[in-house]
Amino acid sequence: EIRLSLVGSEMCIRDRTANTNTVTFNGNSSTSGTMSSQSITTDVATALTTNAFARTGYTFAGWNTLSNGTGTDYSNLQSVTLQGNLSLFAKWTANTNTVTFDGNNSTGGSMSNQSIITAVSTALTSNSFTRTGYTFAGWATTSGGSVAYTNTQSVTLTGNLSLYAKWTANSNTVTFDSDYSGGSTATQSITTDVATALTSNPLNRTGYTFAGWATTSGGSVVYANAATVTINSALNLFAKWDKVYCSPSSSVVNGYTVYRFTTTGTCEWTVPEGIESAEALVVAGGGGGGYSWDNTGAGGGAGGQ
Repeated sequence: EIRLSLVGSEMCIRDRTANTNTVTFNGNSSTSGTMSSQSITTDVATALTTNAFARTGYTFAGWNTLSNGTGTDYSNLQSVTLQGNLSLFAKWTANTNTVTFDGNNSTGGSMSNQSIITAVSTALTSNSFTRTGYTFAGWATTSGGSVAYTNTQSVTLTGNLSLYAKWTANSNTVTFDSDYSGGSTATQSITTDVATALTSNPLNRTGYTFAGWATTSGGSVVYANAATVTINSALNLFAKWDKVYCSPSSSVVNGYTVYRFTTTGTCEWTVPEGIESAEALVVAGGGGGGYSWDNTGAGGGAGGQ
């Protein structure tokens, strides 16, 4: 700008040139991006350079002349008219991050998403999922990953977070019950969802053979001996027994009917009709030892070795 002025009989010429002002941009804790300084001529309305900074977990909220945000605010691309240099600091608004919870094969329960503000330490919502045969172990960040967060752990986030329940398989107790008065029991531990052979029948009952396992007292056979099972809770098994019956051969010797027993172990024999007492018993080819009678057979007695 050139100005002319007359002083007395002399003319003065003044040359006034507008200054160039510098605007500097500070990311103010930004995590990425850079910005060069901007030159703006005095008294020439000019739009500020668009923001190029970014900060993880935050949204750009404009510029301020002080780093703590208590100075003068300027919006992004605002038109300014300057008469001096200007330093601007980015302003940031913390985002609200979403935490999603996945039951990851849960069999019960549900969980709503949780909102957590960036950089604000917050406890995760307590787990409400359940899974039959399993115990909750914590949260992973992938469906097959390892535990990364414990239940209700305090977290500080800068972005959304997806969590997957982690489960530890329980150890289930199988109880074997002989299912008769005076009998005994035994136990076995089987891990949930791990196919495992039942312990070979550890029980016995005199005069009976083992037939398998029922799931109720007096019930039908459900599992064979040493069957492979996959379970997710405790299992009670009741032995099923088949009575052993004697099948003697008979012959007549000197007017007597001789019954010859070859069955080993204990067995039950119903005495034929018409026999009230026995004078001789032959067991496995000789003698009669080891037999007793309760006199309740069809013919007056039943024997058991």
